[in-house]
Amino acid sequence: MTRAFVFPMLVAGILMLILGGGLFYGTWKGSAGFGASEIKRVDRTMAQYGTVAEQGRGRDGYGSRSRP
Repeated sequence: MTRAFVFPMLVAGILMLILGGGLFYGTWKGSAGFGASEIKRVDRTMAQYGTVAEQGRGRDGYGSRSRP
């Protein structure tokens, strides 16, 4: 009875350690350029937002529909 519980738990624990170690290693390996890539991503998003915000305004400055 005990073996039926212990052996599957050992296998599952070993698999979880292997997967967790791989995720931990991948996080540390890719962290060097993370800050620079995030700054570029934010700058690109803000530039797109500015383009959309300017194109969305009508002549009256309130959008495509004028206020009554």
